[in-house]
Amino acid sequence: MEKLAAIVPVLQGWLDQWAGFLSRLPAEFTLALLLIPIALAIVSKRGAVAIGCIILVLVAYLVFISPSNTAVIVATGFYIGSLVMAVSAIVAHRKSKSLRAEVAVLQSQVSDLAAAEQRRLLRDIRSRTKEGGGNIPNMDSKRPAE
Repeated sequence: MEKLAAIVPVLQGWLDQWAGFLSRLPAEFTLALLLIPIALAIVSKRGAVAIGCIILVLVAYLVFISPSNTAVIVATGFYIGSLVMAVSAIVAHRKSKSLRAEVAVLQSQVSDLAAAEQRRLLRDIRSRTKEGGGNIPNMDSKRPAE
């Protein structure tokens, strides 16, 4: 606990310096900095990630403009973020379920094709043995003499 007590003033000093730095930035630059995560999330083409980034940027913006309501803003952001996470988990589960079903269908089709190929090969071998008088070529006879 004593080590933590020594770290808190250092962290508080850094946070105060950071807040002072941010307050000196022009509003347009601050807005551009806040929009960078949203742009990157949109480029990622992941809907839940983009919505989550929008929520976080909105929370950060609201905390900057109204620091006295930080607790309410953060709590609301956490609540909305948890809703987004829950919905995205449901969507991901449904997608994975449909992909598993599709893989099962594809595996069944591959098995059917393999069985059909085996039947065709067996039919081909039987027709050759009937035509050739029962002589099936031996792979050993094709080996070179030693």
